[in-house]
Amino acid sequence: RVVARDPETGLDLGFSLTTVHPGDRVFQGYFSFGMEYRNRLSLSAQGIWVELEPAFTTPSAAATLVRIVRANVRDGVAVEGADSFAVFLNAVLESIALGRESTWSEALLRDADVAKRAAAIAGGVGRDD
Repeated sequence: RVVARDPETGLDLGFSLTTVHPGDRVFQGYFSFGMEYRNRLSLSAQGIWVELEPAFTTPSAAATLVRIVRANVRDGVAVEGADSFAVFLNAVLESIALGRESTWSEALLRDADVAKRAAAIAGGVGRDD
């Protein structure tokens, strides 16, 4: 569901996504540039719930807490801080240097397929057009 759109460009600035998987598993994401910047992912399954916020722009100088609830007991795991964009870029450059760049083109094609299917399933829900 698109939750924010730039009125001048029509660019989507925020969206939420919920996918339901076999075994009563639910994956949710919320991302927004138009309102307060947010990027949150959560996974719910039988007996466990996991949330990461921020998911993609974790602070490089500080640990990020992955929140976990099992059997209604709250816990968390601190994940060492890192510049996720720099880590990603370095991984891409390294794979190119090793002649393994096809890994990324295959991943981009899979991502594009998922985005296309999500848009088709959403059928314009939450959009003005």
